Amino acid sequence: MLSHYFFLREKESFDQLDFLLMATILFSKPKLRRIAMNSKEIVQNNKILETYIGSRMYGTSTPDSDVDVAGVFILPFSVILGLTTIEEVNDSVISKNQDGKNTKDAIDITYYSFHKFINLAIGGSPNIIERLFIPSDKIIYINEFGQRLIERRHSFLTKKIVPRFLGYATSQRHKMIIRTENFTVMNSFFEFLKKFESRQVIIEIKNDKNYELFGDFKGDHFVCGDIAVNRTAMIKDAKRIVEERLSKVSNRKELILKHGYETKFSSHLIRLLMECKEILSTGNLILPLNYADHIKDIKIGKFKINEVLDEATQLENELRELKDKSDLPEHEDFNGIDSFVVQMTKEWNNAKS
Repeated sequence: MLSHYFFLREKESFDQLDFLLMATILFSKPKLRRIAMNSKEIVQNNKILETYIGSRMYGTSTPDSDVDVAGVFILPFSVILGLTTIEEVNDSVISKNQDGKNTKDAIDITYYSFHKFINLAIGGSPNIIERLFIPSDKIIYINEFGQRLIERRHSFLTKKIVPRFLGYATSQRHKMIIRTENFTVMNSFFEFLKKFESRQVIIEIKNDKNYELFGDFKGDHFVCGDIAVNRTAMIKDAKRIVEERLSKVSNRKELILKHGYETKFSSHLIRLLMECKEILSTGNLILPLNYADHIKDIKIGKFKINEVLDEATQLENELRELKDKSDLPEHEDFNGIDSFVVQMTKEWNNAKS
């Protein structure tokens, strides 16, 4: 863990300005030490970088794509020296339609503290690594400190990214298959329930031997997909529960029914694997992605599920071979990154004092 309390670090010397600034904060009256601003104000007063992320960064966006924004802020001494800290701030603009889905006016905005961002980058987090290679036309705000962070991007490229990218990709594969299976069986179960009178109870579906196609009774509940309905619930209530769950399974129900799987997760699966391959092969990541069209084709369902899974397996095998051949170092220069964090935090706070 990188030290937040860099002023207590051994062998670290500070000039007189540093000492006076810290002493002022430490020994001033409690009301002066208290954080007067809320977290969102702290972010706006201390942010160093703000960018578009997601599909707009990858080059895979469509007119209906959500707007995703992320940023980085450096914590002021008043927070670092206090009893609480701020690692992440959500400043999203919420706008949903009657179905509970995001409208085009919704904006997902997340800010990470500088220290958290660095720790995630050291760990090889795909979402963080990508942002370090953001193209200039996707940058909403950047200052000198944000530019210095971007310029350090290659410091975080090590072979440690391989298990992280593979882990994220596996998660997308799991969501693609499991959520699709759950959706399919729950959708069929909903149609099955239409055969019964609304005031009948769930236990009565046993009168139709086909009920076993959709789930099974476990204790006092009938379990279908990832939902459980009490055996004494009326059919009308069971239908409502299933219908509500179906509306939350995916914003792309039509694609699941048409193509047989959740294409959003499949596109993320292949994108993550191709990004990792690019980094291992070239030591770099170009955004928007050179293979963005291929990712978009997967996203809109141009490939069958078996084709996507076969491609994923091939890419995974290539990554394991490339890891051994890659020129990327095994580990990051931790001490060098740590010194960078200390220097950036000191300079930012001195400049703001």
